[in-house]
Amino acid sequence: MKKLLIALALIPAVAPAQSTGRYRGPIIDVHLHAHTRESLAQPAPNQRTGQMSPKTAEDHMRRSLEIMKERNVVLGIVSGSSVAAVEPWDAAAPERILKGIGVGDPSKFMKPDELDRLFREKRLDAFGEVTAQYEGYSPSDPAFDAYWAVAEKHGVPV
Repeated sequence: MKKLLIALALIPAVAPAQSTGRYRGPIIDVHLHAHTRESLAQPAPNQRTGQMSPKTAEDHMRRSLEIMKERNVVLGIVSGSSVAAVEPWDAAAPERILKGIGVGDPSKFMKPDELDRLFREKRLDAFGEVTAQYEGYSPSDPAFDAYWAVAEKHGVPV
C-alpha cells in the first residue's frame, strides 16, 4: 500500500514531463558502428526516408557525428571490428566517443591478453558490441569468461 501511495504522489510530477513534447536533453548512445573501407556495405537508400547511405567510412563517421551534435548525443560508444576502425572517431570527437571493439566468435577473436593490453594503453574504452548470438554462442559460454574478467578488471562497459 505504501508503494502505491508513493507512486500516486509522483504522478503530478511525472505527468507534465510526459506532455512537454520531444525530449531534448542529453543522450548517451551505446550502439554506434565504426567501419573501415572493407567493412562498409555498398550505398543503398534508406527504406523510410529514401536518403542514400554514406559512400565511405569517413562519410559515415562525419555524418554520424553531425547527427550526434544535432540531437544532443553527448556520448556514444562506437564499436568496430578493429581498433583501427574506432580510432578515427576518437580523433574526430574525443570528448564524445568511447571506443569499443566487437566480438562474436571468441575462437576468432584476439586473445584476452591482447584485449587487456589495449585497455591498459587506453586504445579501447568499452568491450562490445557483443554479437555472440549471431555466431551460435551464448554470452554465458565459458569461452567468454576470460574476456569478461578483463573487462571487469578495467571497469569498462560491456
